Amino acid sequence: MSLKIYQNKPLHVPFIISLLILTFTCTHLHSHAQITLTPKRAYSYTDGVGVNTHLRYTHLPYYTSFETIIYPKLKQLGIKHVRDNFPHPGFLGSVSASLMRQRYLKLHDSCGIKYDYLLDSRRVLDTARFINSGEYLELFDTNPELVKTIQHFEGFNEPDRTVAVWFPSNWVSLTHTIQKSLWDKKHSMPALSHVSIINASPTHFGPAPSMTDSFAAPTPHISNYFDYANLHPYDLSGGVNTIFPAARYDQDKQYYDTIAKGKPFIITEMGFPTARGFNNPAACTFGVNSFHYSSELAAGKYYSVAFMEFFSRGAERVYSYEFIDQNTMDQGDVEKNFGLIRTDGSEKPAFTAIKNTLTILKDTSLSFSPVPLDLTISGDTAGVRYSLYQKNNGRYYLALWLGVEKGANFDYTTFTNIDVPSQSIKIVLPYTASVTNVYQPLLSDLPLQSFSARDSLTVLVPDNLLLLEIAGPAEESPFTLINFNAVRAMGENVKLSWEADHETVNNMYLLEASSDGLHFQPISEQNINAKSPSTSKHRFDWKESSAAFYRLQYIDSDGKTIYSRVRWVDGLTASPLVSPNPFSGAFSIRLSTADNISIYNSAGVLIKTQTLQAGSHQVDLKGKPNGLYYLKTGSGKGIKLLKN
Repeated sequence: MSLKIYQNKPLHVPFIISLLILTFTCTHLHSHAQITLTPKRAYSYTDGVGVNTHLRYTHLPYYTSFETIIYPKLKQLGIKHVRDNFPHPGFLGSVSASLMRQRYLKLHDSCGIKYDYLLDSRRVLDTARFINSGEYLELFDTNPELVKTIQHFEGFNEPDRTVAVWFPSNWVSLTHTIQKSLWDKKHSMPALSHVSIINASPTHFGPAPSMTDSFAAPTPHISNYFDYANLHPYDLSGGVNTIFPAARYDQDKQYYDTIAKGKPFIITEMGFPTARGFNNPAACTFGVNSFHYSSELAAGKYYSVAFMEFFSRGAERVYSYEFIDQNTMDQGDVEKNFGLIRTDGSEKPAFTAIKNTLTILKDTSLSFSPVPLDLTISGDTAGVRYSLYQKNNGRYYLALWLGVEKGANFDYTTFTNIDVPSQSIKIVLPYTASVTNVYQPLLSDLPLQSFSARDSLTVLVPDNLLLLEIAGPAEESPFTLINFNAVRAMGENVKLSWEADHETVNNMYLLEASSDGLHFQPISEQNINAKSPSTSKHRFDWKESSAAFYRLQYIDSDGKTIYSRVRWVDGLTASPLVSPNPFSGAFSIRLSTADNISIYNSAGVLIKTQTLQAGSHQVDLKGKPNGLYYLKTGSGKGIKLLKN
């Protein structure tokens, strides 16, 4: 057995080794359903997720904090598609066009990001040659290095809310002319032959006569000048249930074909504002059909399922709006609080949910034919939605969540989160899977539970995304991990030991450590160089003062992974120390300084808060169901707890 040791360093960077492929069918379950699902490729999910930015806005963090917040956080998020303005000097005002091009290229070259370049500047309308000729596209002749960054070109942004205000008498003809000139100019430039065109984005859909009817009236019809129709189905208006992702889409879909005429569509904006002081129900100015505040937790839960909801309705790509709050401190302005992250760069639950789902479902772009999977699903299935994905390595990913009938989790009339009970369902597989991993992206990109040799599984479906990773038949991997233990010895050494049956050559062990029980980092690789049909015993000693949690991964030559249980040892830092963990009814916590603690269940619902002084304290969770819990302190520390 060969050994690789990782240098000791602070344990705060998540280590991810999971591989996924996705199959997509999104529907409701019956009480006892025998179903055959044909998966979509996992890559189709990750390739369909995008985000809006405003890199040219000099008064916002997009511009002032590009290097310190925007660039590193976009890279961390893992999104490959961004929607932003054309970097043409005529649209940028006082902003350096050269600087904008450099930043677009940096995000492309370092992060693999491609752009939907959008026309949203008043300067387009104030310059006749831009309206009639699409001359701005010549930017890509004079700057050919930018061609590789292009995903789409998009017509004018929300013309029925912008152009119609500036030029009420001829906004329709102006918008049509801009769209046609964009289409014609693009098709006259061979270097842009790979680029698709998205329509302008009208927002006022409804019964005739509507503004979209006016927009669709001229001939030739606007659909002659785009490859994709364009929608902005924001969901925070109308009622508690209409806040749920895609509810507004379903309400208005009967009117969409007025514009689309059967062409595919892309959603270039959708999102959930978290402005606590906007449109307060207690105020005389309250508007039931206007945007409503959503808590950051509720927005995170909705974002965890929003992309799947829209993909199931046929969206080719979906761009969330937007990447960062324009000003988190101004909680009275809805437009300033749509971000996935706050103005200071700190992450909202929405960022975590999207990042973790992309990490779990990340796969290569290589094409393959997904294989159908037969499942039997029973139990409390009312309102449960599901989708299936598959990866190139053959693994399935079954996505489960509570749909709009059961999953609406925020009441804007009282500004409170709704405690939605999870629903228990049983899934019977057509074979005994070698490994089944359970993920909840809102909480972590690592498995919350891992099982070997299972042909069925009972899970609790929450009001946010649950992903089940299903490996191939068990006979492919007879390996069995018997036990894994971690003990702190005299001094600072932690002694890790484990036993296993049927080790196979070319497979490996990966030892991981964590200071918070959530984010694990590798500390050692151990390659298996000889086949062992009987029980093998292993031991590893490690010195790391900040680590209190340890786990083991067994990784076979195909990349399939089996996880051990997480083991806790007494740490040597000022982090809160919890024991016992796992616990049955109550646990003890020791703090080095006074702090607030918050405990969440596995669905992300806050169940207990407490202010504690420095020292040891008992925390009682008697009467709470067994399962996974998360303890967070006011100082930002986090620990995963298991009640059994």
